[in-house]
Amino acid sequence: INFTGTSTSLNVFTVAGSAIGNANEINISAPAGSAVVINVTGSAVQFQNGAVQEAGVTASDVLWNFPSSTAVQLVGSMDPMGSILAPFSTVIGGYGAMTGQLIAGNVTATTSFTDVQYACTLPVPSPAQ
Repeated sequence: INFTGTSTSLNVFTVAGSAIGNANEINISAPAGSAVVINVTGSAVQFQNGAVQEAGVTASDVLWNFPSSTAVQLVGSMDPMGSILAPFSTVIGGYGAMTGQLIAGNVTATTSFTDVQYACTLPVPSPAQ
């Protein structure tokens, strides 16, 4: 999966959760210091074996947003390399690693966490009219 952003401020992408589970490599490329938000659809998502590579941005610039997911699994060697926002999810972690911050409904994990603070400021959405 390739996410390529060109904005120096905010780059937003949407991907199906099933695509993440099937990916061996995820490439995130955007200008240094820009925010990357990856909205993941579906009720269940699995980060398995493989790698996340970043160019320009780092884990402090990437936010994985799971607005409708109820289950996120970190079961293999694929480190998402960014913060995870999954407030309605149970996150189950295996013996892999996660670099970023985790906001979840529940967590059961043996995952090694490297706390990297999300460094970007996101715009506040305007209310629906």
